[in-house]
Amino acid sequence: TEVSAVPMLLEAFFKNDPHPRTDWVFGTVDMGQSDTVRRIARKWGVGFGQIEKRRRSPTVTEVVGVSGDDVKGKRVQVIDDVIATGGSLANAVRAYYEMGAVSVCAIAPHGLFAGNALEKLREANTVRVDVTNSHPNAVRAASKGGLVHVHRLNRQNLTS
Repeated sequence: TEVSAVPMLLEAFFKNDPHPRTDWVFGTVDMGQSDTVRRIARKWGVGFGQIEKRRRSPTVTEVVGVSGDDVKGKRVQVIDDVIATGGSLANAVRAYYEMGAVSVCAIAPHGLFAGNALEKLREANTVRVDVTNSHPNAVRAASKGGLVHVHRLNRQNLTS
């Protein structure tokens, strides 16, 4: 059984979001998360988009395509498992904007925010990033200007 904080993060994000669900597409940062994010999108009744990327080195990737439902005129919520250096997420954010998304946010249970991850995400025009308090860097990132929102992780808000 897979245990995840993703449902809790989605509930927290959409609790005060004024936009109808039909305005949203859930997206990936790569093909590795496709099945999971597609399943979550279906459960939430929203569209699904996925990034196809090529890894140039252990820390450098490039987007080679976007597939799935049309993101033009939509709001994209990227769902990832961890934000480490922010490179893959920043590339995905740019790709969704290039495909016509009107805004791109992200959620990830683990926010490590190593190096200049926050700067990469800001430069890519990421609107908001929701993470749990599973790593001390998430709390530090949240204290630096409103992009990152940290949610308290506990057994009650995990689902399997």
